[in-house]
Amino acid sequence: DLALAQLDTSDRLANQNADIHFQAYNAQMRGSILQQKGNPSLAEDAYKSALKLYGIIRCPIGLTVTHIDMSKLFVVQGKQSLANEHIVQAQALIAEHKLHTLTEMLAPGEVEKNKNSHADQRFNNF
Repeated sequence: DLALAQLDTSDRLANQNADIHFQAYNAQMRGSILQQKGNPSLAEDAYKSALKLYGIIRCPIGLTVTHIDMSKLFVVQGKQSLANEHIVQAQALIAEHKLHTLTEMLAPGEVEKNKNSHADQRFNNF
């Protein structure tokens, strides 16, 4: 696939330049592409790699977006508790780093529901 081939090229350049931010972004994009292609296992691996790399460089935006992406992946797989864990982590990063514009990436009503309870079923709006 052309998109994944382009990411392979991008990965080589990011690795040659030791550009961790670019490596993290590529991993996140790879996860999104693999998720769209219906390969959830490889998508999850790519997202985990992105989280690790974004964590190394302490990039709260990248971490937040990747947690949201992973929550959506788990929702599609019917893994509500894992999805919820990632949304809670994303919301914590949003609050801690005042990334309020990223709340629009969450499902409608998600912020209010999480304020009230962590045990209820979420993501029914996806």
